[in-house]
Amino acid sequence: MDTEETKSIAVVEAVDAVAACDAVEIIELESDDKKKIKIDFALLPTGHYEYFVESSCIINQILSFMYNTIERVTPLNVPQEPKTIPFKVVRRPYKYDGGDSAYMILGYGSYKYEYKPGVTLLVTYTQETTTVGTQDAAEKYESLKIVSSSCKEFHDFYVEADRYGELNEKDDTKLHIFIMNKYGEWIRYNKIPSRTLKTVYFDSKAKARIRKDIVDFIANEKEYDEFGIPYKKNYLLTGIPGSGKTSIVKALCKEIGYNLCIFSINHDIDNSVALIAFRDIPEKSLLLIEDIDCLFEKRTGTQDNKFFTFSNLLNLLDGVCYRKGLISFITTNHPENLDHALLRQGRTDMIIHMNYPKKVDVHNLFVDMMQKTGESQDSVDKSFEAFYKCIQSKHITMAGLVGFLFKYRMSWEENIDELLDTDKFIKEVTRNVESSKLYS
Repeated sequence: MDTEETKSIAVVEAVDAVAACDAVEIIELESDDKKKIKIDFALLPTGHYEYFVESSCIINQILSFMYNTIERVTPLNVPQEPKTIPFKVVRRPYKYDGGDSAYMILGYGSYKYEYKPGVTLLVTYTQETTTVGTQDAAEKYESLKIVSSSCKEFHDFYVEADRYGELNEKDDTKLHIFIMNKYGEWIRYNKIPSRTLKTVYFDSKAKARIRKDIVDFIANEKEYDEFGIPYKKNYLLTGIPGSGKTSIVKALCKEIGYNLCIFSINHDIDNSVALIAFRDIPEKSLLLIEDIDCLFEKRTGTQDNKFFTFSNLLNLLDGVCYRKGLISFITTNHPENLDHALLRQGRTDMIIHMNYPKKVDVHNLFVDMMQKTGESQDSVDKSFEAFYKCIQSKHITMAGLVGFLFKYRMSWEENIDELLDTDKFIKEVTRNVESSKLYS
């Protein structure tokens, strides 16, 4: 019985035999996940093969692979040293199954790519001058030409690029963060280590309630459709800065295996751009809109944002333009400044209040930090009571406590004044000099 490798070689040999003239032929390739693609190619007078790639997802897949193996790339027609390699950021369907992604790729130009020692490909990436599409989604066609010595070289190169993309997307040890640019495109900004809900020191019952609500939502799409209920979730997180609002969203991404998209509103964003952004949010992503109280305070008369209106935001979250299956988190430090239209039941599904940490949360943090020191449980408990006695009347957020204990977990007693002085400084800056017990 023929092996898959034998079949691949047989296909390549057959294509080599067919391409005996200058006419454009078609090569059919099969990736590791058995998806087949067809690419036009022609035999050049030099005996080399020139491949014409027009599928945007395949173009971006190949160029992303080349960008991430940049040491193999040599740009052509660059007059001076050092040679600079252009790049761009794209948000396009990354795989053939329609999944969205955003990533760095090589920019327009011609390159030599040393695929293997002694095997060099010539790659040319161009964009046509003619614009196609609608006014809201205009774009220009792009093409990629790759010249190789044989079909097998190109076949092996494509399979490796495809495998690289697959492995990169399956890295579940990292949280992929996307940000929105002024055109409504989602740009992969960073990959950071994933964190679990256990590392977010907040009410354990509240954390479990949020997680269960999201898991149930993901599992019951069919029931939403049967009852005619819009399939979306909107959560509002309120509380002081540093209470862990963003941290809990990042941890929830890890719990359900989602990416994180951060929706930012500035003077470059208008209603049409926001509509494009919501439409193109990558699949399996949580949407985070931070500090919404800074964007839309209570409206009086016509105080809507000049470029992006409050009514349009409501329409995107809960109106006819809502994105099916979208899970949104909105954060605010001042819920009293929010318009009641955002807070009404049915539009906001759950409101979670996150304030200064309770004693049990501080204890959980302290124990986790001190376990790394090798102290016994009795010793840790006694040390915690001494620590808590120092801070129980102070104005300190969970973020401040985490930073301090991580830095001084071996010597917190000698450095406690640094933490207390920070509290004093904040009170002086905010003109709040009164001291009151903020923990329960």
